[in-house]
Amino acid sequence: MLRCVVFDLETVLMPEAPDVVLEVMRRCFSRYRLGAVSTSADGNVAVKSGLELSDWGRHIEVVVTPSEVEGAAAYRAVCSAMGAQVASSIFITSRADAVDDAARAGLSVLWVGPDAPDGVATVDHLEWVPQALRDWPA
Repeated sequence: MLRCVVFDLETVLMPEAPDVVLEVMRRCFSRYRLGAVSTSADGNVAVKSGLELSDWGRHIEVVVTPSEVEGAAAYRAVCSAMGAQVASSIFITSRADAVDDAARAGLSVLWVGPDAPDGVATVDHLEWVPQALRDWPA
């Protein structure tokens, strides 16, 4: 059973209109712990500050991990900081290099948009994520 949803900030949330993101957060907030990860060169603290100022950022728990934590370890650290097991967590992304790291960490992966890597569950639009999560295999 899914308990934690971790969004890829740059490829999934930032490109969308704020009202779309807010609606997705609203539909997911009561069911799951929500988190976000970033590959920003601005650093995690800058990303956290930016999210906290956004209309929808207050719905997401932003976990700041040291820059030395990379790859699969970063995804395990995010889940751990949010009090979630990786086996009950899912990563929502459109970044091919993140798919392998998240899967190696033990998270399920849901791809948003076209050109998904082989074998990865896919939805066409961010708006469809809440329904996909409800239908996710137990």
